[in-house]
Amino acid sequence: AYADALVRETRRAVESQFGPVAGSRIGRLGPCAGMIARQEQLQGYEPGLGRRQLSSYIAGLEPQKPFHDVADYPWCASLAASASTLMAELRSHEHIQELWSSGNRDA
Repeated sequence: AYADALVRETRRAVESQFGPVAGSRIGRLGPCAGMIARQEQLQGYEPGLGRRQLSSYIAGLEPQKPFHDVADYPWCASLAASASTLMAELRSHEHIQELWSSGNRDA
């Protein structure tokens, strides 16, 4: 019920913003919302790339691979330059258990 309501309201917002045809283009959101609502997790192992755990994904949309070439994403350089700030923010919330799934805590 939650996933259906989420998709319905998202479709309504998309159609309001971008017109009635746009709502028909978010079909992949339903399975993603369902996975979140059911608190499902996908686990896998790819030789040479390691173990991964997903709490949600949108079919056909990257990132589906666990590692990417940073040259394909120039904005990564600015993130890398701020790595210590980002890590400090994450660590400051580490003690709030309800923010993290077991996969996040174990990583």
